[in-house]
Amino acid sequence: MEKIIKKIRNLNLVGDTLTKKLFVTYCTGNKTDDKENIPAIQRYKSDRIKWVSYEAIKKKADFAILSGIFGLISPKKKIPKYDYCLQKDDVDRVKDTNKIYMQKNKIKNIVYFTELDEEVVNYYGSLKKAITELNNECEKIDQKIVLEIKILDAYKASSIKNEKFEKLIKKMK
Repeated sequence: MEKIIKKIRNLNLVGDTLTKKLFVTYCTGNKTDDKENIPAIQRYKSDRIKWVSYEAIKKKADFAILSGIFGLISPKKKIPKYDYCLQKDDVDRVKDTNKIYMQKNKIKNIVYFTELDEEVVNYYGSLKKAITELNNECEKIDQKIVLEIKILDAYKASSIKNEKFEKLIKKMK
């Protein structure tokens, strides 16, 4: 874990003009008990988050965590300990913060890593809504954001078509 954190500190994880690919995964309820604000990558105790951050480093992609409170955040962003899971009523609020993040960092390609779990549907929903709105706004200038889904199975990501993922999400509701 320390090696990953060191590599993250030495990389510009947002705004790389060469790739503009962003690896994203959602936060976790399992957090460290530190009282002060600490970087998100240290706050969240999750093998999934570690694995996705490592994959981003290997592939020279940017990396962000999708928080139920903060929306898309850099792993370097210092955050407090909190206990909150994104609810359906929060999707529009988080969608708006996700849009701001994507615009600010000129994100054009998102690879979303997820497990198939009912508790994470709203995280995906906030990201998908933000991308849809941004793509509708950018339609005139032909600069759409591409969303790729990777379903995690024992922390090995396998690619599937977005339509198949959408069907799985509908079944979970």
